Amino acid sequence: MPPLPDPRLERARYGLLLDAPFFGSLIVRLPLVRDDSRGTFCTDGQVIRYNRDYADTLGDEELKYVLCHEVMHCTLGHLWRTAGRDMTTWNKACDYVVNQMLDDYAATAKPLPWMRPPNLLDVASEPRFRGLSAEEIYALMQQEKQHEEEGQKEGMSDGGKDGSGPPEPSASPSPDPSVPPSPSPDPLASGPPEPAAPGIGDFEPPPPEPDRQPGDEAGADSGLEGDWQIATAQAEQLAKMRGNCPGAASQLVEEMKKPKVSWREVLREFIRQKAKNDWSFARPNWRHLARGFVLPSLHNERMGRLVCAFDSSGSTRRYVGDFQAEVQAALDECLPQCIDVIVCDAAVQHVQRFEPGDAVSIDAKGGGGTDFRPVFEHIDDDKDEDESPLCVVYLTDLDGSFPSVEPEYPVLWCVPEGSRYGSRPPPFGEVVAVK
Repeated sequence: MPPLPDPRLERARYGLLLDAPFFGSLIVRLPLVRDDSRGTFCTDGQVIRYNRDYADTLGDEELKYVLCHEVMHCTLGHLWRTAGRDMTTWNKACDYVVNQMLDDYAATAKPLPWMRPPNLLDVASEPRFRGLSAEEIYALMQQEKQHEEEGQKEGMSDGGKDGSGPPEPSASPSPDPSVPPSPSPDPLASGPPEPAAPGIGDFEPPPPEPDRQPGDEAGADSGLEGDWQIATAQAEQLAKMRGNCPGAASQLVEEMKKPKVSWREVLREFIRQKAKNDWSFARPNWRHLARGFVLPSLHNERMGRLVCAFDSSGSTRRYVGDFQAEVQAALDECLPQCIDVIVCDAAVQHVQRFEPGDAVSIDAKGGGGTDFRPVFEHIDDDKDEDESPLCVVYLTDLDGSFPSVEPEYPVLWCVPEGSRYGSRPPPFGEVVAVK
């Protein structure tokens, strides 16, 4: 028989039904399961697992905050938006978004529905993250991490250029026999373990479904994700009836009601149609080998080169984080031969090549006007490439000069939602709205 949930946690979540019905009605959907292998709290969209020792370090009102923090990961869809990202960094990026939303709600809520635990990741200490999506924050964190690693490598190489090499380790002083040694800390006497990071809880993708295809998001387009969208809409209605609904919750539900088209889905569908499938004896069908039959298997060649162009003019620079995240997802999930990223405003500013396994970090130079012609001229004039790209994906607001001749390869224009030029169709290619 599984252990009963902590009664303090039960009181916390039912107390939220009275003080913050939007959050409380969502939290009661998740059973509470004690799991001391977890560092703090964690959810997979089906249950909330918690470390009892960590829970004991929190007050009753702080427990309410932690529970709301966990359920907002489900409501905001963070579990289904991993896209192959590093989960530690992705968790932190999503924590900034969740904590900002909870803090904004608490700033106007009466009475105060919870008490904020100390030492959390928040935009007050990192104001550059305010108003950004989790994908944008993740991209910035990855850029900073990469720059830090490059700086460390340069420092190490600079230290070896003069022949001095690394500094010699200093000799440890001999212990003074007249001074008794300090006792080793007793892990049991020091109380509950501190969390490994300033986060108060994590999340993890739901268990994979039996019929899920490789490369698909765990739980994406599944019943679980749809259930959470329905539950969020119902929670908003309940909170409105109680006269206690966060403005961000209403905005979130309105966004859910809008039909969304992901350019990644369009790109995947295009790849499926263009994939080079053929039967090959070079890879025999192993299922029939034991029966003495050598039969060919269906072989799918890796897709060719993709080109992703980024309009770095002033009107679209704030979308560089989203675009970088989508390029990384395309690289990890579609496994092309390579992806060439071309950064262009009125002229080509920068060209980068990424191969599967690389970490995408886009150097978004530029900021002037917009001209689409240099990108296509660069592709056509590239002497190092014998074949045209499989397709070109271009993130832009469509406010620029187009080539007079349609290219021979497909073009997908990704236009930020709300762009005033988005309703003006380009002379060629397909258009999808991105958010």
